[in-house]
Amino acid sequence: MSKLSCMPNVHDDLHIEKKDLDEVFQYIEGYWPKLIRYHPKDLKTLIGLPNSYIVPTDSEIFQEQYYWDSYLIVRALINNPKYSHIAIGMVENLFYMIERFGIIPNASRFYFLSRSQPPLLSSMVLIIYDKIKDMAEQEVETACFMGGAVPQSFAPFNINQELVRAFQADKTLNLKEFLLSKAVSWVGPDLAEDLVKVWYHSDEAFRSFPIPIWIYAAWSVWYRLMIRPIVPNIEKISEADRAYYENFLLATTHNRTRIDFRYDVGFDLVDPAHASFCVSVMDRDLMPEIEKALKLLESMSGRAKTGEAKACVTDQHDRMRALKSWYRTQRNVTAWVAGVHGYLDSNDAKEKKECRDLLHSMVLDEIQNAKELLRLWETAKTNWMIVSGVGETTFMYYKNFGELVKRKIELMQGHENDEPYVDPEFQWRVPGLTSPVTA
Repeated sequence: MSKLSCMPNVHDDLHIEKKDLDEVFQYIEGYWPKLIRYHPKDLKTLIGLPNSYIVPTDSEIFQEQYYWDSYLIVRALINNPKYSHIAIGMVENLFYMIERFGIIPNASRFYFLSRSQPPLLSSMVLIIYDKIKDMAEQEVETACFMGGAVPQSFAPFNINQELVRAFQADKTLNLKEFLLSKAVSWVGPDLAEDLVKVWYHSDEAFRSFPIPIWIYAAWSVWYRLMIRPIVPNIEKISEADRAYYENFLLATTHNRTRIDFRYDVGFDLVDPAHASFCVSVMDRDLMPEIEKALKLLESMSGRAKTGEAKACVTDQHDRMRALKSWYRTQRNVTAWVAGVHGYLDSNDAKEKKECRDLLHSMVLDEIQNAKELLRLWETAKTNWMIVSGVGETTFMYYKNFGELVKRKIELMQGHENDEPYVDPEFQWRVPGLTSPVTA
């Protein structure tokens, strides 16, 4: 294997030859046309959309436009002169669905109208401003429909939505002046500058997120990441004990994502070297920004005087705690891939020890993360996460979310020193006929 350190020096630079980088860019540039689809009329379950859009794969499946994917795609294409019109069209498609259905569904299928991929309610105001300003320069006339898709009753202090609405009315909007003005109206002049700093820290954290495993970033609920145990050998936990989340997991019984976070069926989601690099980026760049935001909010909590100021600070603080928990789980699942597969692929004793050390600290951190998430669930009055009112599904958690987090904590206890292992024959097992291959 190529040399891999599970505990990399976060200051190391990546050395990539220009010719190799050029080949990568040429491949990506040449692949976009294979993913462009245009379906202006409803067709069976497919919702017709006014503009062309990008799909996740060039196969016959996934022919619809996805909500969260659209953000990542727009981020990639908006500054590409050849494809920026596709990016803009995809944004307009989302607003078209808001106007037609009142929501942005999970994707452009009629059977997705019952659920959405929840918007990120923490601040990413700078990146939003950059994009809508660029859209205005390209003469896009309509950047939103009625200011966005999130009801004020759910997110009363949604600065992202307020920014889009204000920019739509005034394309010469000064971002800093707008943010300060909005902060003054919500928390008063004494706390306003600190609230703006919170938004900037949150924005910087969002920009620093390397999206190490994109399907987990987009569909973490589907893979039950917040409630399932993350340990070096998942099968050390019995199948019966795993049933509480596997029954709702987006995975068939033979899908190795049940025991291996690196794969989904035959898709290799991230290699251990890149996973290791992403962990270092999150530790170095992302998490410190979240901690700065939380520290400021905690300070503001004691200084808030009016009822609205207290409500705003509490709202932002709860959402930031939830976002921190989400980022930590994303980080720890990525560390699982770096540690488990780094260990399995290596013959070097030092590398193996580094991988086990990484996994040891990861398990302990995720247990603590789950405890903090449970505390937030049990004490917060903020609607920081959408949950179902009728029952748990693959696509949404239910009111028993806290009980599931408790179960995760219980099952992870004592597994921090397990030897990393993944059964290479998992996907070929036949229930009742074959047995697990043990380490």
